[in-house]
Amino acid sequence: MSDGMWITYYKADFGNMQKVKVLVVDDDATIVNLLSEMLVLAGNVEIDMTTDPHEAINIYREKDFNVVLLDVNMPELSGFKVLKTFSEIEKANRPKVIFLTGHQEVDIEQQVVDSGADGILTKPFRLDTLRKLINSCEPSAIDG
Repeated sequence: MSDGMWITYYKADFGNMQKVKVLVVDDDATIVNLLSEMLVLAGNVEIDMTTDPHEAINIYREKDFNVVLLDVNMPELSGFKVLKTFSEIEKANRPKVIFLTGHQEVDIEQQVVDSGADGILTKPFRLDTLRKLINSCEPSAIDG
């Protein structure tokens, strides 16, 4: 049994729109909870979240996502190592991966680019920034 937290949250449907499936991974439970609340405000989402990077890998194996929000600095496994493991798991559709970081250093931005991730959000970030990200990851735009 993991010491991490794994929760699935289902938001109410908005008409015929498909939910954007999001995996949130951060070792800080406060950040995970805050992000989930922001995501609910951002739109029609289904959220899986965990504070344990090992659990994140298991969740990723079991489910498909449109976007993964992944903390860069976590104990035991960095976000970069988690992403490398994700890339070794066969998926029909690869989700967008956005790194989360509290650091504003140029070398981290280069590591994000080199890792193959789709972007980076620097903490703290605004709700409208997160909303734009989720809107760009709608299933119809990805699966269509």
